[in-house]
Amino acid sequence: MKKITKALLLFICCCTAILMVSCVGNNGSPADENGKQSMGRYVEKDLKKPREDMNGVIYVKKSDGSLDLYIYLDESPWFELYNTKNGMEYEKVEIPWYKELFEKEYHIQSIAYDGKDNKYLLVRAWTEGTNKIYKITEENTLEEIEMEWKESSIEDLRLYINKMEIASNGDLILSQLGNGIVQHSPEGTFKTRYGGERDERFAVSGDNLFVIDEAASQVVIYDLNTYEQKNTVIYDNMTGDAELTGGSEGSMYLTDRSGVYRLVEGGSLWEKIIEGELTSLAIPSMYFSGAIETKPGEFFISFADFESKNSMFKYEYDESISTIPGTELIVYTLNENSTLRQTAGEFQRKNPDTRINIIVGIDSDLSVTKEDAIKALNTEIAAGKGPDLILLDNMDVESYISKGVLADLSGAVKRVYDSGEKLIDSVVNVYERDSKIFAVPAKFTVPSIWMDEDYADSVKTLKSFTEFAKAHNELQAVPFSSYGELIKIFGLSSGGAWLDKEGSLDEKAVTEFLTYLKEIYDSGKKFTDGDEKPDEREWSGNDSKSRDLVESMSGGESYIFDWAFGRTYAYCSNLKSYNSVNTPSLAIAQRKGGVALHLPGQAENVFIPVNIIGINSKTEKFNMAEEFVGIMLSSEVQNARTYDGFPINIKSLERGAEGRGNENMYFGMTNGVETEEGTIVEELAGPMPSAEELQKVMELCLGVKTPYVPDYTLLEMIIDETEEYFAGNESAEQAFSKIKERTKLYLSE
Repeated sequence: MKKITKALLLFICCCTAILMVSCVGNNGSPADENGKQSMGRYVEKDLKKPREDMNGVIYVKKSDGSLDLYIYLDESPWFELYNTKNGMEYEKVEIPWYKELFEKEYHIQSIAYDGKDNKYLLVRAWTEGTNKIYKITEENTLEEIEMEWKESSIEDLRLYINKMEIASNGDLILSQLGNGIVQHSPEGTFKTRYGGERDERFAVSGDNLFVIDEAASQVVIYDLNTYEQKNTVIYDNMTGDAELTGGSEGSMYLTDRSGVYRLVEGGSLWEKIIEGELTSLAIPSMYFSGAIETKPGEFFISFADFESKNSMFKYEYDESISTIPGTELIVYTLNENSTLRQTAGEFQRKNPDTRINIIVGIDSDLSVTKEDAIKALNTEIAAGKGPDLILLDNMDVESYISKGVLADLSGAVKRVYDSGEKLIDSVVNVYERDSKIFAVPAKFTVPSIWMDEDYADSVKTLKSFTEFAKAHNELQAVPFSSYGELIKIFGLSSGGAWLDKEGSLDEKAVTEFLTYLKEIYDSGKKFTDGDEKPDEREWSGNDSKSRDLVESMSGGESYIFDWAFGRTYAYCSNLKSYNSVNTPSLAIAQRKGGVALHLPGQAENVFIPVNIIGINSKTEKFNMAEEFVGIMLSSEVQNARTYDGFPINIKSLERGAEGRGNENMYFGMTNGVETEEGTIVEELAGPMPSAEELQKVMELCLGVKTPYVPDYTLLEMIIDETEEYFAGNESAEQAFSKIKERTKLYLSE
């Protein structure tokens, strides 16, 4: 049987999506006055909710400017309607037509109003495998519209439709996966389709249809009367987060992480009216719909997190506040970081007069190397112009500590403990020196191995795992296709033992590692063909919530099918979050057993510190920087699912193990295996991990002891210099001599 050739990952989320239908209008924009400080910007205000147990909300703007909120509940009556004019006071509205939908087990996908507030419902009839559209009559009853559906090219989702709007001429505009955007008459007759097969995000304004073309970073505009394309408008850096909402007089609003933008009819330039980084739009764990302007200068935006916790904010223009906050806190990071953005958003909420300026050293659009970025940062620090805080991932933390660059963070850590929360000691104290803490990992990952519980006690060290592999050589002990993969895997749990106090390679430790690994390699190499096995999984869906979930599923490893279908004894994974448990959970169900253990190595219970934050000792804003660190370690940030590590905050770690948001969520993976008889398709599919499974992973996290920051440059050098050794042409001692010579200059820097 040949190696895995393809794994297709399909994500299906059965929870309620937040939808919006809106019309928007004009607003004023701030400007400089005779060289004085520019004043005026939109300020975000958290609004009261009609109910705290909202499990999903559909917002629809009425012709009088008020908002109707259709709310999904966790208990009877399951669905309610409230109307509000200001987001503070709500009036409950009876919806007798819902009872019939509930009894038929129909799920409301979208609700749209025409210009006279006539209501239209798009519902999903799951048991019938189709969609239905109803108009609500004046007597508050359901009147079904006989739709002339066109089947999609995607077999399993031929009638999967998730959004509907009503054009000014009464036509129904819908997004149909596999058919793009489709237009039907008020009587249900099919008229035409727009965009590509996977174009799903659109909005209607006047007689115009606006469709997002993410691949081309543009919005395409069509005439709903002639069905012809009128224009395209470029929007740089278009992402899957961008949402469109229609405005008055043919205008259009685009909402994304960077802010809210307006496009007037016939225009070609987007005018930024709300600054994203000063609002909740910039918080990665919060998912939003497009902005609704209920009256000139007043916007509403709804948000939800992964647990379907819903919130709504109002944005009002305040002429008395400066356009840009007068105080700035500068935070440096080599690469984009979600936890850093999450912290900045929470800090911004508490300190609206302070701007968090996150400087990313390695911009994907620029040809800046890591070395160039760090050199530029160090030059700034030496000149006393460095940032207030530094995210130290992929940097030499020990060097910054020894040179006095970093301030003591003990106060920030104490602030978290004083608030009643606790942190994992082994993680928080990684960079403690002489009772001072110079940097704190806000998150950590856990190198792990998944295998049958019967073997758990016999694979706790690299030595014992080697003995296991030799004794069970009828299969690979762990899936691998080259010796280099084994070095990358077990280097995570052993690399911390390779350097002595002077920072030089320890011959005994390295030769021992090579000896054990060659025995593991020899016991399973007959199952390889010498080629690296790439991770070729794909995700389906263009919304940021599903993408975040899928990309975090197993930490990037592609061998889960080998273990699930009995081709190996174990599966290795660097667990990055509770979502990394998703695919092993499916494999355990397939195998009917399995457990996660710390990856055996030359060090005990290894963890990898990530999101390592430090304060510049020369900052003049130490108190503010200390507050930033405290917020970064608090549960309000650590609770967020940013998928970049397990939380150091024990309260958040425990909360994550409860599996909130996993209810009614399913996903699957398919994989093609080439055999002499042809290709066999394997499938793993099922629900998200149970709380019991997540509790076991939490215990694994609480048991971490030994920190190790992987040196991937060193690992690559070791791989390069051990080819002859693993081919059987050299001894471990000879291989070590080559490694030592190759790495001498690198380790001395």
